[in-house]
Amino acid sequence: MSTTTWGQKSILLALITFSLFFHLWQLGTLPLYDYDEAQYAIVVKDTIRGGDFWSLKRFGEDWIDKPPLLFWLTAGSVKVLGENEFAMRLPSALFGVAAVYGVYLLTRTLTNNFTVAVLSGFILLFSGIFPAAARQLRLDVPLSAAMIFGLWGFIRGWKNKNWYLLSAPQKTTGLPVDECGFLGRDSAPAGKPSGLTVKNGYHGLARWAPFWFFLGIGVMLRSFPALLLVPVILIFSAVYKEWRWLRDWYFWLGTIIFLIIILPWHLRESIKFGKDFWDVYLVRHVFERVAAPILGGSVTTRSYLKQLLLLNEPWFLAAIGGGLWIFWRRLGQLPERRLALASLFSALFIFITFAISRTKLIFYLIPLFPFEGMLVSSLGGVWYRSIRQSITGRYAVVAVFAALLLLGALSTYYQLFISNVPYSYPYAKEEKEIGLFIKKNDQGHALYSFDWSSFDTIYYYSGRKYIERVERESLKMGFRPPYFLIMPRPYLKNTAQPGLTIPFSGQYLVLLEAQADNSGVDK
Repeated sequence: MSTTTWGQKSILLALITFSLFFHLWQLGTLPLYDYDEAQYAIVVKDTIRGGDFWSLKRFGEDWIDKPPLLFWLTAGSVKVLGENEFAMRLPSALFGVAAVYGVYLLTRTLTNNFTVAVLSGFILLFSGIFPAAARQLRLDVPLSAAMIFGLWGFIRGWKNKNWYLLSAPQKTTGLPVDECGFLGRDSAPAGKPSGLTVKNGYHGLARWAPFWFFLGIGVMLRSFPALLLVPVILIFSAVYKEWRWLRDWYFWLGTIIFLIIILPWHLRESIKFGKDFWDVYLVRHVFERVAAPILGGSVTTRSYLKQLLLLNEPWFLAAIGGGLWIFWRRLGQLPERRLALASLFSALFIFITFAISRTKLIFYLIPLFPFEGMLVSSLGGVWYRSIRQSITGRYAVVAVFAALLLLGALSTYYQLFISNVPYSYPYAKEEKEIGLFIKKNDQGHALYSFDWSSFDTIYYYSGRKYIERVERESLKMGFRPPYFLIMPRPYLKNTAQPGLTIPFSGQYLVLLEAQADNSGVDK
């Protein structure tokens, strides 16, 4: 990789600064909402309260649905910053910042082209749905960051003979040390002393250590979906025709690092819960979601495409058009073209994997967006190289990408800070107000819900553990006071309800309260 100039460092600093702004600005403004965010926040809160961080807790019971790493990090954030929305979301948001930098790093490593690399980072940052997912307490962006850094570690492994981790080079050869991060090449800078002597075996294992480390981190963040990285490295190996790693026993020895990371927690949970752990952790939350529509309702593959078009403008169309163009034009073996092909096939693989799954949620597609960013940026590099003899053509390429970046930035800003839709579940603010009112005024009230089943936000803010769903006949018969009743606002046609007060009435929801001497609900 070539030396980074002062101007390039300034642009890279701008990328990181914009990334911090889009990921952290007003991070704690919106409520934690159903389904995942509020549930995960409950797990963090109850785990801190229980004090046993090996086994996550929800409502005081063991919760073995997900691996613990993001919950541990979030608990640490809450311990430092207090229990609030910002602290709950901060670790995920920082993973988003890391993913943006990781895409830059990976692209620079593969192309040695600073412009294409920094462009890939900006494209990912201005892909509205990606920073939106990072600004939530979710597992998808942390997984994406781990995959990108894992792929970067793999690429660096095949591109460099030895890496020097916590050691100095053994000899001087006059070759420059790569300035990218803390991992140098297999030779010292000209004129520098050799320093420590480390056996080649250590270097051989260190060569592949980052790949196995980040693969293990991915599993501890998102469980088995992290193994999507394995087909991705096969795709990159095929496109770049690089298979020597298969014969490198140091690569396979690196599985020790992977196992050291994932085994302690998984073994402990297996011993503690036995078959029940795997039935929940693997069968219910992986296999059953592939085989049956557990969540997501009527979302289809067509819905996926529509959401990608609406939530990821203009990059989704640019990726489709560019992907077709790169097959239409014969462009040789430019490094940008090979990266474009590898990124295209990786993104398609991830999309097809989750399109086949019966359970479909738009956030499942988050890991494909880094590859989309690398695809579009590398296509820009190919386009620029193909017409670089034409000054007018070069200006045209710059103008097109400047316009795309501006459109992406405006779209992302609008989605994150103005509309808050579709990422902000529209009922969350009212559920938060209801939950806080219940927490403040609860005097042993029973808690009922009529025709409303989204409870996790109310659970989190109220501190309650159970809401009983009731039918219309139960409403006519009435309940023993005191109680709270939650229902959709349109059902309350008559606000004069004998024996009841209406402490909250919003656009979507209404909360009714019966004090100790009241009973009944008139419908």
